[in-house]
Amino acid sequence: MIIVCSALLICVLAIFFYMRRAEFGKAPSGECLEFIKQSPNFKNGKFQNVHYTPMMTEGYSMVNATYDFLLKKFPRQKPTDSQ
Repeated sequence: MIIVCSALLICVLAIFFYMRRAEFGKAPSGECLEFIKQSPNFKNGKFQNVHYTPMMTEGYSMVNATYDFLLKKFPRQKPTDSQ
């Protein structure tokens, strides 16, 4: 049990420090933040979609999406020729 907990803790710490890298960015400040606030789509401290955008299409659930992703085979997922 101690080994499992230690491994989990090491994984969590590794992910935490990896996500703090510069490539993942930081919160905007100064001139950049003022430019963002000028946007007509920036309201209540975050960007708003112009049109309603649902997370899932109607009649489709997260269970269906997970099942399709893991188990269902879709044809033509890769290009047939290179251009």
